[in-house]
Amino acid sequence: MIPITSPYDLNIPMTCSPHTTPLVMVRRALALGYQTIALNTEVSQNQFLTRKQAKDKAKNGDFLADFPAPPTLSLTSEDYPLLASRGLTPTILTRLTISITNNDFMIHYNKSSIAKQYDLLAINVSSSPCLSSLLKSSFRWDILSFTPSSVIGGVRWTRKLYYECVEKNVYFELQYSPLIRDSLDRRRVISHAHTYHSVGKSRNIIFTSEARSPLELRSPADVANLAWIMGLTENQGKEAVGVKGWGVHKAAIGRRMGPFQVRVEKIGDENFDKVPSTPGESEEEGDRDEDCEPSTPGESEEEGDRDEDCEPSTPGES
Repeated sequence: MIPITSPYDLNIPMTCSPHTTPLVMVRRALALGYQTIALNTEVSQNQFLTRKQAKDKAKNGDFLADFPAPPTLSLTSEDYPLLASRGLTPTILTRLTISITNNDFMIHYNKSSIAKQYDLLAINVSSSPCLSSLLKSSFRWDILSFTPSSVIGGVRWTRKLYYECVEKNVYFELQYSPLIRDSLDRRRVISHAHTYHSVGKSRNIIFTSEARSPLELRSPADVANLAWIMGLTENQGKEAVGVKGWGVHKAAIGRRMGPFQVRVEKIGDENFDKVPSTPGESEEEGDRDEDCEPSTPGESEEEGDRDEDCEPSTPGES
């Protein structure tokens, strides 16, 4: 069973501002109260080339022959004193975000062993046909992301399309740092959040930071309060930084594990002792055993006499 290590911030970009580093961002997030953080690596479908194209354009750093390796981050107890005082340790995950325009990226993803080393997989689609074709395929991912610039002219959401994503254990990401950076991005993100509410009642929503600097990070309580302007209820806002993040992590582990077989056998009397008892079951069985203890000879007659002596008399009998 995967423990719930909330609060969650599943989007700390590796390409942060030039005045800071990912380590500083992680320290700031842990100081604000987060326990699970995902380091996000972003790539685009247009960056991948064939082997022939990679030889011709190897000198150009904008193109990739394979996915970048998952980032690693070493932390000590001095980096998270708030959690260390409670005897807890942070959970650092790795996330890969791919911006796609069609399904051709799956050729590179299926051949890459590096891409499958990431803990989380996020997809940023550009249009509704692209998302529909991706849902019809056998490809599985965890988070559906978007950029504020792709809200206009991007995916046209319908109730059917939304619930197809929910059935495949896909979670919808709402980033709050664009609300801080620019007023135009703020309007677009809020509009997109209300679209999620109108077509899907804001199911499977998670809040992430996507912060580029430490000043853009906010505490989990402040992020949960964004539910009031994002069209979510109070409970949905709390779950967006808590239980839903745990659901993403659990779904990602199931996706990486893949399908497997389970054998169910009927337990016989010789193996019945190996069945673990549920909490409190032994006490109830003890109570039932005491109630069902055999009575000693003559005890039933004495109880019958006492019952007759204690029977209520009818009116006028005395």
